Amino acid sequence: MGVTDQAEKAMGPPGEEMDREDHGSGVPEEYEFTALIKTKKGRYTQQKYRDVASFRQEMKEIAGGIEWGVLLRCDSGASVCFFSPGQRQKIGLVDTEPKNAAVRPEGLTVLQAALRDAVIKQFKSNKIKAYIATQARYVNTSRQIGEGIRFLFDASGRPQVNARLEEIIEERERTETQFRWLEALCSELRNNLSKLKELEDSALELLRRDQGGS
Repeated sequence: MGVTDQAEKAMGPPGEEMDREDHGSGVPEEYEFTALIKTKKGRYTQQKYRDVASFRQEMKEIAGGIEWGVLLRCDSGASVCFFSPGQRQKIGLVDTEPKNAAVRPEGLTVLQAALRDAVIKQFKSNKIKAYIATQARYVNTSRQIGEGIRFLFDASGRPQVNARLEEIIEERERTETQFRWLEALCSELRNNLSKLKELEDSALELLRRDQGGS
């Protein structure tokens, strides 16, 4: 008997589900997953599984006689796992809706859990780096402003007796120019802020009307 024949014998007749009911209790078991499998002879068979691990284990045992197998959820029809002999197994789809990063969803494989932890760690790392870069820009700006007129004072913070008038005038003009630039920037930001508030008020008013009409 060939490998393909052994696989088809293990899966049962084509188009029929493997009998996996609990005959001892007389009550059929409920299965969460169902699989569609194609053999190397071009036949298709459908089987039910209690979990993903049992599907993967059986696919490995009959890998020589099948072309592929796909595992689906019985309730939603979502694809959960795809098996193809000779190829590296995919990590698999995650059919969960996590509420936050602190609570790990149930049903994740070891690889899925490791990938999830790595993504969360990378996200937090990037967020911290962005925050530090922003704070560093603020610190550098404050330092540059403070150092702008430091040359006019001595080590004790008192004005130098021999400070050149030209340097004082030049620094005063530069500071006034920076003030005008900042004032223009603040004026533009205030204009944008007022427009955003108008848009927000309009959206909230429409939302209240919709809720009142319903």
